[in-house]
Amino acid sequence: AVLLIVTATLFFYLRQRPPASPTAAIPELLLLSPSDADSLVYVDLAALRRSPFFAQLLALAPSPGEDPDYREFVTATGFDYSRDLDRALIATRPSPAPASTIAIADGRFDRAKLAAFALRSGKLENRNGEEVYVVSSGRPAKTISLTFLAPGRILLANTAALDPNALRSVHDPSPAQRDRFLRVAGAALIVIARVDA
Repeated sequence: AVLLIVTATLFFYLRQRPPASPTAAIPELLLLSPSDADSLVYVDLAALRRSPFFAQLLALAPSPGEDPDYREFVTATGFDYSRDLDRALIATRPSPAPASTIAIADGRFDRAKLAAFALRSGKLENRNGEEVYVVSSGRPAKTISLTFLAPGRILLANTAALDPNALRSVHDPSPAQRDRFLRVAGAALIVIARVDA
């Protein structure tokens, strides 16, 4: 039901919004993505929240606050994605990569509270002068690493072997990437995937 609601929302949102301008700026989070990513999902939640239709649809969806683990997280960190998350990028990389899935998020984070929450079940490591929190994901031999790239920007990866310096600064995309990014620039939801020939 949730998938159906999200699909319907995106369909109506994309039909109602004007086409992206060819001169629209490429979202910075896309320029932080790994160049070897197989797939990218970018969501501008701040833009979606301003859409009256999206707001009405969210009101119909079940509240994430009903989950006790999520309620505990919100209480401990003060972060609620429904109001504090502005933009997010999720990228998957080929399996041999050190981090096969990464997420970079912009929003309003209380760094001290998030760090304290991470240290409840994890540890702090220093990697080339960068603080990286390594937390067990609850599944055997699976960890999640997180670090703060800048005020209001956090990086998460599904591995303990995270190098935050590799994803700290924007890079020039290849001409093919730039063309793809420009074609969808200005959209609140972008999905780009590389598929076999």
